[in-house]
Amino acid sequence: KQQASAQRQQAAIAEQTAQYNAKVQENQAIQADMEARAQIDRDRVLGKKFLSAQRAEQAASGVVATTGSPLEILGKTAGALELKIQDQARAAESNLRYGYASAAMTRANGANLAAGYRAQAKGTILSGVAGLANSAYTFTKAGAFSGG
Repeated sequence: KQQASAQRQQAAIAEQTAQYNAKVQENQAIQADMEARAQIDRDRVLGKKFLSAQRAEQAASGVVATTGSPLEILGKTAGALELKIQDQARAAESNLRYGYASAAMTRANGANLAAGYRAQAKGTILSGVAGLANSAYTFTKAGAFSGG
């Protein structure tokens, strides 16, 4: 009976530990996502400053930046900056999903471990009951309960 109780206790601990670890994984994923989104915002601001500086340099050198090659250069630069930002956003989203999937897997593993402990506890109880029944049968066969 004590062994079955210990096994049930192990099951509860396994589930609680899995829940805690999963929550930590989710929080880490959320934190990483927030940091990535903040970096994206910073990169957007830096990109705008860079493009403004590029336009200012062209204007200072007497280049008209509204037509031809200068405009093409500005467009390509803006496109490259935005592509980098979009790649960062995709990576952030992917990492967030991975964090939540890892947390779900941790919960599932904890539940499976707990189920195993519970099954062991049931087996321990059944083994004890079978042992009692076997003892009763042995004593009865030996005449222990015959009263004589």
